[in-house]
Amino acid sequence: MDSDAANEKPSLGDDYSQDIISTLPEEILSHILSFLATIDAVRTSVLSKNWIYKWTSITNLDVDDKLLYSVKSRTSKAVFINFMNRVLSHIQSSRINNVSLRFSKFKNKASVLNSWISAVLNKGVQKLNIEYLYEDHPLKQLDFVLPYSFFKSETLIELKLKLSNCIIRVPSGNILSNVRILKITLLNFVSNSLSESKQIILRFPVLKDFHMEYCTWLNVRNVSFDAPQLENFSASAPKFGWRDDDARNSVINILALNLRKFSYRGYLTHGLILSKPTSVMDAYLNICKVYWKIDDTWQKTGLRACKLLTAFQNLKFLKLGYETVRAMTHESPQVSTLPLFGSLVSLDIEMNFLSISQNMLFILLHKSPVLERLCLCLDPPNSSEDFLTSMEVPHCFTSSLKLVEFSTFFYEEMPSLSLPIYVLQNTTLLKRMTVKIKAQFKTRDMKNIIEEVLLSSPKASKIASVAVQEIFY
Repeated sequence: MDSDAANEKPSLGDDYSQDIISTLPEEILSHILSFLATIDAVRTSVLSKNWIYKWTSITNLDVDDKLLYSVKSRTSKAVFINFMNRVLSHIQSSRINNVSLRFSKFKNKASVLNSWISAVLNKGVQKLNIEYLYEDHPLKQLDFVLPYSFFKSETLIELKLKLSNCIIRVPSGNILSNVRILKITLLNFVSNSLSESKQIILRFPVLKDFHMEYCTWLNVRNVSFDAPQLENFSASAPKFGWRDDDARNSVINILALNLRKFSYRGYLTHGLILSKPTSVMDAYLNICKVYWKIDDTWQKTGLRACKLLTAFQNLKFLKLGYETVRAMTHESPQVSTLPLFGSLVSLDIEMNFLSISQNMLFILLHKSPVLERLCLCLDPPNSSEDFLTSMEVPHCFTSSLKLVEFSTFFYEEMPSLSLPIYVLQNTTLLKRMTVKIKAQFKTRDMKNIIEEVLLSSPKASKIASVAVQEIFY
């Protein structure tokens, strides 16, 4: 009798079939639904009568038109617009925390997008991400006049904009007064000012992180970023430059007294002025020539790179991209005039077979007397060893250098090991040397040979270890 009761399966009326989720408190349901894509949150309205308006309490919006509007689904533009308008008009939450709007299929006038942006701003959004990829007509640009409330929002603390082929009209003065993180990509800016000075001054009172990728200023000659609390500045420009004269020649002024981290990638034909470069502790530079511009030579690019690097005299961490290394190789005399980097403890040099210059490398090493970590590439096969035998040992080799890392782009042939051997023989405080090679079917023998050569090489440091690693890309 007891066994029959134990084996009896629960019926549909038992607790096992109860709708537990619906019994959760409203604030917990709202929190759960806020993690869903907005279209999925809205779809919960078909579950039952009790769920019809549950989604209206969400505090995050995540809209990707690819999930709703596409040619295959035959969803019309009108249906998508109605969906967005319905969502924004029915949300009952007094405040929306995060909003992400990604449009790659939907094309319409900027006024429609602006109405949606204004709606989320009225809800006190704190983090806003907008992606608009207007790629159907690459030669046609969408003129965006963002609402005034956008630039004057007091609730935004994080803003990401990626607007392809869009023109953004920016007012001068204090904007985005509480934004701490700002990332802009593919934007083409023009000034709202009617002044012929073609100057924009943008003031960000509390901005700390600023990232700019592939943006340009179409009718502006002078752009000033006044950000007294800015700590991290990162900018990327395309290798092939912008063909608009104003965009190419714009002077960018960075007024930031507390800047700690600086990164720049791409061409640098325009001016880049930092109000206090000596505050920067960490820098990455990968400055290249403008390839489509015939009169822009590697020598000129090298001069620009050296001029910018000279300003960073208090660096602790420096990484030089291979294009910068190549440019500075063409300007060795200018490299020799670089200041002493008396605080630099980490130097990372990206090099390939087109950019390697041992002369430039040793100039930088002599300029870094307290260097502790060095990362660079191995020389190509059959490199001359005569240069190393005539070089004076850098001061950091006998006083501070502890960690050295090599990598190689040469997989078919054995790379030259003259530089690692030189480091082992002359670095008295070395703790570890690592050599990284790309893992391939031919690298096993190479790995063994490199290990054998380096392990058997004389070492100035009694505690130095050597490791050869295969890296899977």
